[in-house]
Amino acid sequence: MVSPNNLQHNPSPLSTTPAPSTLPSARPMRVSNKKRRRSQARQDRFLARKEDERLKRKFRRFLSGTKKFKKRLKPTHEELRDGVKTIDPNLADYTIPANIDVSEAQVRRGEQVEQREMSSLLELLAHGGSGFMSEEKRAGWIRIMFENFNSIGIGIQDWKIGRLNSLIESLRIDILAGAETNLDWRMLDDSQQLLDLLVPGKAKRGLAVNNVTVLGRLCDVISPTDGMGRDPTGLGRYSWIRVGNGDVSTVIASAYIPNKPSNSKGETVWDQNKYYFEARGDFRDPDIILIEDLLLVIRRWRSAGLEVILALDANQHIYDGILAQSLSEEQYGLSCLFREATGADAPNSHFRGTDPITTIYGSGGLTVGDAMAYPHWYGVGDHRVFVVEVSAASLFGGKYPSIGAPASRTLNCKISRVRRNYNNVLKSLCQRHKMHGKLMRIKALDEDVSAAQYQLMHNKWDNELGDFMASAEDQCSKFKSCHIEFSPTVGQWLKRRSIFKWILRWHDGKVPDTRNLQRAAARNQIEDPLGSSREDIEARLVACIGEIFKLKKSAPELRRKHLLDCLRKAHARGDHETVSEILRIRRKEMGRKRQNNVNNVTKSARGRAIMAIQVDENGELVQYDTHEDIVRVINSRIGNRYRLGLRSPAAVGQISEDIGQFGNGPAVQQILDGTYVYPPGTNPELIALLSEAAHIRREMDQMTTSERDATVEEFIDHWHSAREQTSSSDSGRHFGHYIAASDDRELTTLHVESLNIAGRRGIPLARWKHSLTVLLEKIHGNNLVDKLRAICLLEADFNWWLKLIYARRMMSDVRRNNQIPVEQFATTGRTAIDGVMAKQLGFFDRANTLHVTAALDNVDAEQCYDAVHHGVTSVGLQAHHVPLNYILVYMQAMAEMQFHLRTGFGIRDADGFGGTVGNFLGGLGQGSSGASSVWQIVGALMLGAYKRRGYGMEMRMAWSSFLFVVAVDDCDLLHMCVDPLMSDEEFFARKQRAMYFWAKLLMADGGNLRDIKCSCYLLMYKFVKGEAKLRRMREMPEYEFVIPVFGDEDNQSNKSKLTRLLKL
Repeated sequence: MVSPNNLQHNPSPLSTTPAPSTLPSARPMRVSNKKRRRSQARQDRFLARKEDERLKRKFRRFLSGTKKFKKRLKPTHEELRDGVKTIDPNLADYTIPANIDVSEAQVRRGEQVEQREMSSLLELLAHGGSGFMSEEKRAGWIRIMFENFNSIGIGIQDWKIGRLNSLIESLRIDILAGAETNLDWRMLDDSQQLLDLLVPGKAKRGLAVNNVTVLGRLCDVISPTDGMGRDPTGLGRYSWIRVGNGDVSTVIASAYIPNKPSNSKGETVWDQNKYYFEARGDFRDPDIILIEDLLLVIRRWRSAGLEVILALDANQHIYDGILAQSLSEEQYGLSCLFREATGADAPNSHFRGTDPITTIYGSGGLTVGDAMAYPHWYGVGDHRVFVVEVSAASLFGGKYPSIGAPASRTLNCKISRVRRNYNNVLKSLCQRHKMHGKLMRIKALDEDVSAAQYQLMHNKWDNELGDFMASAEDQCSKFKSCHIEFSPTVGQWLKRRSIFKWILRWHDGKVPDTRNLQRAAARNQIEDPLGSSREDIEARLVACIGEIFKLKKSAPELRRKHLLDCLRKAHARGDHETVSEILRIRRKEMGRKRQNNVNNVTKSARGRAIMAIQVDENGELVQYDTHEDIVRVINSRIGNRYRLGLRSPAAVGQISEDIGQFGNGPAVQQILDGTYVYPPGTNPELIALLSEAAHIRREMDQMTTSERDATVEEFIDHWHSAREQTSSSDSGRHFGHYIAASDDRELTTLHVESLNIAGRRGIPLARWKHSLTVLLEKIHGNNLVDKLRAICLLEADFNWWLKLIYARRMMSDVRRNNQIPVEQFATTGRTAIDGVMAKQLGFFDRANTLHVTAALDNVDAEQCYDAVHHGVTSVGLQAHHVPLNYILVYMQAMAEMQFHLRTGFGIRDADGFGGTVGNFLGGLGQGSSGASSVWQIVGALMLGAYKRRGYGMEMRMAWSSFLFVVAVDDCDLLHMCVDPLMSDEEFFARKQRAMYFWAKLLMADGGNLRDIKCSCYLLMYKFVKGEAKLRRMREMPEYEFVIPVFGDEDNQSNKSKLTRLLKL
């Protein structure tokens, strides 16, 4: 055979001779030999070329026929499918139905799975199990497990909880039901409750008595209106959970029917139930009463159109018993799901019994999958464990609520390569568009340039920089998929999967140019990518995905070998930077795995994004579970919270105009100098606060203050140690941008100069007036709106600037000049233990030693950071030498702040609310880095005014000679009767005046006391035979202590709780 290579590179030198002439003979002509030779050569080449072309065409036809022949020999996808389906046409049981579409690769993989699963299943069946349950739970199916625990054994048989958790994990249980926990859960600590012990770290909701617990993401579909309930008698005979709230909804109930004991001492569940009902005039047997109650509630559920699942220990035959016969009636329509799934009756339940008495019933609208009754002693009790699969579509509609996740971050500053790429791209963009020169022109603007014109220029520059930062992030790296650990082997399979999907897109007509596709296929040894049918590519894609799934188990070991190989090569070539980077990757990955294992065992489930809230409306809990309703309710409540500061008496009248909205009024300097004449009728507590500001200003005038502008070194120092995962607002300028920029001095200078320009002008950037509000569950699973913590996420650079100016610069000056009252324990260098020790040693021990009447008022400020009047607070800050322009940046940004709410449904800008010019908000912002420091200044004003009025208690101790009044937002006011001639009534009156004055000081700045959390502790002594003893409550005089609050002018309806402090 002639090779095409030979035809192409070495053409055969075929010798040909001219054909004999057919012309008549003529006389010979004289012909030039040279010309004849040339003509003959041309003829030879022409004939040889014709022969070559003929052979080439012949070879091409042969090669094409060979390919077609081979292709006909190769079975197609349809032929393989038909061959698999017709294994033996004479045996119908082994013939695959025609409507099933399966590939050869899927068949091979299915055989392996079946062999593995059947080996373990046959072992279970050999030990007495019944039914079938696949090891791998199919998508779209919910597994329900029921067992009679025969005591859960907390504190006695702790192995039971461990075994139960192991079963939940290995069997992929979604709903756990059980009976006979044999515990009074009210007597156990919070840490020993069943929900805290079951699968730690996993979301769960349920009831402990006759346990029904929903696990995992199924918690999201529990009905918001009537999601859980239990037996109204309080005997714990049954409990239930409802999942789904749309067209398809199901109630899962768990019950235990007591068995009449043959010989009892009156301590069984039967006896307990009998005593209860006989005391109420019902002398029927408890099992008859429970069956009647169950039928009643099931009939109510079924009439409401709900599906019902009833898992119970019936203590009677589950097919022939009284309950079973009743449940089979048309109005109930419940049958044994085990029989529905397997076609056989359930085996005996108790290990000594002969009848099936335990099962899971279900209504006719449920679709049942596999079911399994495991051998005795497989669970934690002496009954069998029953597991049944029900389709999610028939249980609750099959649709889980989709949680809107925030956008992912491409920039990862822990990787030096990514940081360098980001900085290089951003610097290139800034240099190309001359960002530094533009900023310097804004900085050089004259003071007579209007604020509006300055804002327009600075905001335009800031928006342009934000676009460049986002572009640099997009180009610095790519997303990393962590569903399988990477190694070269895994990478090759992932590439093949990507190429197969690429080919499918070509079949859909979405790839106009196939050259890159063909090159990628050739590099990965995929032959004839465009010649294969769509079915073949789909089959190969399925097989490829199956191989990736198999590799998932060995991927960690392949990853370890890959990193060690890279480390060895880096050591060999002396690349120390690569060595350190590989070691960092290994430490990070190993630490993450170890910490994940620890967290899964030790940490409780985290509260996820809010998908529903509950509101107490006139004593009735109302649930809101749509995006619009949640945003409307939360915005109204948060909006009211940020307007609490406007209740201050400084917000009305002549004093309001003199102070100004942000403490920039014409009379502020006079107030600080102490020369201001207050208008008639000015609130006396407000006068006390402002007068205290004047006292502080006179003391601070003699002291030094630090520089105010931010520096490049401070920026670098902070962001080098910042936590990159910290969330910020929704502008996209997250912490990673500034952490990366701190590696480059040019970019750092750009950020710092922009901050300083805004600070000097006293005008915040427009971006700083937008924040993101996130709702967090204080208690996991508790979505009461009053129990949610609302965190205000400010812009990252703005929040750092607030921290620098207020938390560092201002507080450093105050501490250096000894202006922090010693009574404040919520400050740097002091802890809550210091306050407790001061209170214990200086107050309680002294009262117990001197045996004098004393009182402690625990008063709690309501919404302290948000209930602040900007004008009064600004005067206090100016008294501590904070420049007015810096105060204006903070206060103006908060007054015009636009709040956007992030819930599980995501963020919508149209749903925000906020203040505007003429309709300002108040407050400091929960989540602001400057809020706590500014609140300390407000507390210092209040403490100074409180002590200047003569209230408080002097305590001089061997280890300290200061005066103590323990106070911050949660404050303890200490009172002690040191005058032996003062009567109890006089002491009580003085204590009342002091507490009243403190509350009024708080109200002068817009705050308020939370009366429900305020309390009063009294220590009064009596002498019995010369020995001092604390008086009991009934021996104390009746006296009412009043707490003033806004909206209660008579101050008579809000009274503190009165109790005594036990002597320890």
